[in-house]
Amino acid sequence: MSDACMSDAAGSLDLVQAVVARLKAAPGDADAPLVQAGLQLGEKTPHRIPALLVYPVALDGSESASPRVGAYQRMTVTLALVHVVAARNTPRRAGRQAIDPLDALLGWSRGLLNGWRPEGHERWRDALVLRRGRLVDITDGRALWRDEYNCSWRVANCPGS
Repeated sequence: MSDACMSDAAGSLDLVQAVVARLKAAPGDADAPLVQAGLQLGEKTPHRIPALLVYPVALDGSESASPRVGAYQRMTVTLALVHVVAARNTPRRAGRQAIDPLDALLGWSRGLLNGWRPEGHERWRDALVLRRGRLVDITDGRALWRDEYNCSWRVANCPGS
């Protein structure tokens, strides 16, 4: 990737910070989730729950979208939001008590982020779009659900990949 493209790798970290700021600024109550940014989901999850962890998953570039080589390229960043709620997972309950708090947390974060475009990012062609969600784990009294969002923008003067 050229220097122009590599500088856009920092754009994915800027997007993480913008998402964290939006979630933290949202009106909430005393049970508002802890919101943190990171570079990856580590072995330890937050001690305070509910919580949301935001981190970049991927930065992908398309081939040049013009007949002229290197005219521009579409960059797509994928972010993950890991939702953490309390869930005692016993054979009898099978994590059922996590459904309501997880549903509320997913509805809150998706309502704030799906279709949102941060101010000051006019180059970004697309708003954040929810691409998929999945249960990651239910262990140690916690349920983890991961949503993935994509956002794309154009970068000028990048060679095709």
